[in-house]
Parts: sequence; structure tokens; C-alpha cells
Amino acid sequence: MSNRYCRIFRLPENLYAEGSPVLIPAGVLTWDAEEELLYAQLKFRNLTESAIARISVSILPTNAQGEPIGEPIAYVYEDVGGAAKTVFGGETAVPMPEEACGFSVSVTEIGFESGETFSPSAEWRPLPSQKPVAAELWNAAQRERYRELFGRTAKYLPYRGKSVWLCACGAANPIAEENCSACGASLEKLEKADGDFLRRRTALSPDRPARENLGPARPGKRHAVNPPPSGITRFLVLLLAILSLLMFSGVMYANTVVLYQLVGDSLPEFSGFAYQQAVSQMENGKYEQALRLLRNTADDPDNLGLICECMLDGEYAQAVKLGWKNMVLPEGTASIPKSAFAGTALESVTIPDSVTSIGASAFLNCTSLKEIHYQGTKLQWERVTKGTDWDKNAGDYVFYYYSAN
Repeated sequence: MSNRYCRIFRLPENLYAEGSPVLIPAGVLTWDAEEELLYAQLKFRNLTESAIARISVSILPTNAQGEPIGEPIAYVYEDVGGAAKTVFGGETAVPMPEEACGFSVSVTEIGFESGETFSPSAEWRPLPSQKPVAAELWNAAQRERYRELFGRTAKYLPYRGKSVWLCACGAANPIAEENCSACGASLEKLEKADGDFLRRRTALSPDRPARENLGPARPGKRHAVNPPPSGITRFLVLLLAILSLLMFSGVMYANTVVLYQLVGDSLPEFSGFAYQQAVSQMENGKYEQALRLLRNTADDPDNLGLICECMLDGEYAQAVKLGWKNMVLPEGTASIPKSAFAGTALESVTIPDSVTSIGASAFLNCTSLKEIHYQGTKLQWERVTKGTDWDKNAGDYVFYYYSAN
């Protein structure tokens, strides 16, 4: 539990070198104000079934423009205990020069407990960002079917690389392994789940009534066959049809423009886009805007509408229970009430610099709390009034200022 740390820089997610047995899912540059120390922290993911004993890395400090500063720093992670399919190394702090504003990194050697070693030769680059399901599958029934097929953690479309693939849940797996080590989803089935496939699965869903079988057509009375129209008649009919079509098209265009102006995102084809935008607004603490967008969506599988209402009403604990565990307090929030989050499974919270007071026991027994992000300076935070036991038993969270000055 500390309020002395300030994050300076974050690496791109999922750095990888083709053929490497490890992936770097995250890395940060942090300033420790109490020790006056700048250091880098890296997380590694073991993609293999073999335990890793040590990892050697080369870290190149950079300035604010991303230009190298000095020589690369060679560092060896010893006795890392990198068991198969696990993430490790995040607790180790690698000292950095104080003038550094960022860094790049590459793994130079990996030593396994078996005694074998591996030295990646390819360049370390971030894997492509996965496409969110909500952005690609705008049809509500397709999104729901996707979750039914691959689990509630399926938030992305899969990505296939040369030697690694990313699952719908976001986990990285070796290309040789068909099923995800985190959620068990099959890469082959995930790749088949395009829009047409999901449409068919939705149409064949057992909870949907089958189309009524009307049977073969019954024989009826014979109808007289009209003689073919004359040339003049065909011309007049065609001319009338063209005029009618032009008039109809003009009216429909005008009506469509008016309809779009009136209902905007409530049109079915814009529903998924509105949902995605609502999530973005919530992540920025703009719950009123998000709620307006959610009212125009075809469905709300994650109860985001209820979460927005709870946030606007100050019922923060209820919002956490509904699944909003990485909390961003609403814009303009002036105070955090007494026991606002006490005893909840809150994992992170972003506090705007408009907050001037935090009530007693506000974060009491929030044992899952990992990060508090304050959008003001260290001096502003010190001026915030904090009640008794406001963060008692809140876990070993890390505090981040917007600026240390």
C-alpha cells in the first residue's frame, strides 16, 4: 500500500519475436518518489510446457522523443520460476538512468530449468491489436451467439501469426497448440466464426421457432393466359415504372435522412457502433453520454446501462458488483462517500482531480485493489482530505499521479 509511485512510460502490449518461447505482455517505467529511483518493470509470458529458470534482456533507455540515451542496459532475471504457461517477472525492478523517459527492450537469451537455452534472433515487435467483437459483429444476436460458443470472456476476434496466435479471451498461445491454454477455445472454430457462420448458427438456434412448413402448393383453378402486351403498351408500362421508381427513391431518401437525424444510433446497423462508443465514454468517466448511447443499442449483455445509472447515483459498490471492477469515477466528482467501495472486489480506480475529500473507510477491505490512478499532481493529492481508515486493508496497491510535481 503506497502513494509514492508515478508511472512515466508504458511499453506497447504483447511484444514478440517470431519463434520465441516467451512474450512480453507489458512493461512500465516508474518513478519512486520516496527512494528517488527510476526503474523498469517487465512481465514475461512462458508460452511453452517447459519451466524457465532465467532470462537475459537488453534495455535501451530513450528520451521524450523516443531517441536512444547512452548504451543498452544488460540485465539477467535469475531464478525467475517461470512455470509453463505462466506470467512472471513483474515484481523485479531494473534501475534506469534518471534522464530516461521511456525504453525499448529485447530478450537476448532464455534459459530453461532443463539446461537448454534459446536466443531469439528476430526483432521484438508488438503483435497486432485484436479487433473487439462489439466493433466487428454489430448484430446483437451474432455477438450473443459468439459468447455462447466461446465463453463470456470472448471479447475479441482471434489473431493468427506465424508462430503464435491470440485467443478471443486475449491470451497468447503457440501456433502448434489448437486450444487456448487460458479458456480452452479452439483456434479453428474461432476462425470459422465469421458473420455468415454466426448468422446461420443464430437462425438454427433451438430456442428460435422454425419457419412454418406450408407444404406443397395445392392445385388450383386454371387461369387464362393474357396475350403478350403490344410494343406501345410495354413502353408506357416501362415509362410509368421508371417515373414511379424515381419518385419513390426521392421520398425514401428524404425519409431516411430525417429518420437518421431523429434516431441516429438507434438504427439497427449502428447499434454495435453505439455500444462500442458507450464503452469508450465509460472508460473516460462520461457516464451520461454513455447512457444515452446505450439506450440506442439493440442489447446490453454486460449491464452497462445499469452500471452507468449506479455511477451517476453514487452507488459505486453496486457498480462493482455488476462487474465494473476497473472503475473510472464520473467527471466532476467532488467527493468519495464514506464506505463507498468497502468490501468490494474493486481492482483499480481512476480518481479525477476534482475530488477534494475521501470519506472514512472508503476503500476498507478492498483486498483486490491493485492500482489507484489520480488525475492530478502529487501536491493536489496531498491536499485531498482523507477520512479515518480510508484505505485500511486495501491490499498492496500502487498509486499513480498524473504528475509528480
